[in-house]
Amino acid sequence: MIATGHAGVWGINRQGVVYYREGTYRNPGHSGMKWIKVEEDKKMKSLSVGEDLVVAADPGDKLYVRVGVSAQLPTGTHWEQLRGSGSQVNVYGNKVWMTNSNGEIYQLK
Repeated sequence: MIATGHAGVWGINRQGVVYYREGTYRNPGHSGMKWIKVEEDKKMKSLSVGEDLVVAADPGDKLYVRVGVSAQLPTGTHWEQLRGSGSQVNVYGNKVWMTNSNGEIYQLK
């Protein structure tokens, strides 16, 4: 899967490994230079990208935010678990929306 936003172009391969497209942070007109593996030991199934915000859900529906995403370090430093759970996640600006395993839609506060 692929997700795009102000924090760039991000993707997840079939094995759940997250990648960032170098050169796309706050640069929507640029197709990027190469894919950078973000972190191999944390597998994800979905993600969404906002303004300096990347949020992902793992196969167990745990939610994570990528800490430290910035112009200086567009891949951030590490994943930090958020409260709550969600099977699908979406970021709009700096707000996180998700669906849970019951199909309910809610905003993470």
